[in-house]
Amino acid sequence: MALSWLSLLLGAVIGIVAGTLIGCIGVGGVVLVPLLLLRPDIKVHIAVVACMAAYVPAGLGGAVAYVRKGAVPWRPALLMCLSSILPALLGSWTLVRMSGHLVKVILYGVMLATSCLSALRSIHASWKERQSNHGTNETGDTLSEERSCKDLTSTEQDVTSGDATCGDANCNNDNEGDQLLPAEPEESPNQIPSTLPTSRPEDGGVDRSLFGSMTFCELIQALAVGTLTGFGSALTGTSGPVLLLPMLFIFLWPPLPALGCAQLIQVPIAFAATIGNVFFASSQVDLGDVFKLAGCVAAGLVPFVFLGAAIATHLPQRMLKITVALVLVAASLALLLREVI
Repeated sequence: MALSWLSLLLGAVIGIVAGTLIGCIGVGGVVLVPLLLLRPDIKVHIAVVACMAAYVPAGLGGAVAYVRKGAVPWRPALLMCLSSILPALLGSWTLVRMSGHLVKVILYGVMLATSCLSALRSIHASWKERQSNHGTNETGDTLSEERSCKDLTSTEQDVTSGDATCGDANCNNDNEGDQLLPAEPEESPNQIPSTLPTSRPEDGGVDRSLFGSMTFCELIQALAVGTLTGFGSALTGTSGPVLLLPMLFIFLWPPLPALGCAQLIQVPIAFAATIGNVFFASSQVDLGDVFKLAGCVAAGLVPFVFLGAAIATHLPQRMLKITVALVLVAASLALLLREVI
């Protein structure tokens, strides 16, 4: 049965919602397939195949943006991308051999796990920010009290001595006491940790070189992460960042290089999975309907990522991330329980 115009319109609206969420808080691709399944004429295989095709233009735009920022650590990123291609083809082959019910259970489980991680990270970051602000205020109050006491003592000494000026030694001691110790340099929040390939300071902590030494553990880590991301994304119809970012955060990657890799890896995954779906899924889905739906989703997804990024500058980011993540946790848990029970 051909998709109705209402389903195609819904695809564009869902693309707008997901694109805005991605632009605002970096989370949104995970909601595409579950929202598309709200329409009875959109089956899970159609939704997954259409979303993977829609990620091609979206991934290209995101990858170009992060490459221009210099936020891509090339050595691990290229290894992840290369190791994700064959697993993405395998994922598209596996998709057509699985029941729609099992695909939904896996998808909602992934959605629940990533939403929980996002909520925990946002809550932890908010707590650390409050602790930092509280510590700064206490330090400022202590310094202010010390300065007040010192000024009062100095004034009393001046009055007692009846001398309007102080000796050179006293002045030097007071000035030395008033000086604040220089703050120790803080590590950049976007600097790649030392367990990853060495980065260059002039590049803001992101290694842009294509060649260099990697330890055996780093090599295996990059290949394993790329393999899991490629297979899981093609199987569930989620974008590369949905699966890759949690794994990179577990390995203590900072946000900027992790996002750069995540945006880059969805390009080969989306291409490979779409090619695989054309060959493997053509017997189960109408490719004409699939690419119509993919075009509608992409039409809403791509431009509204940029609009969401512009909107994000006027919104309270931390509270917005926590709220959306908790809503996604509740929604994914409800969807998963509906499929399991």
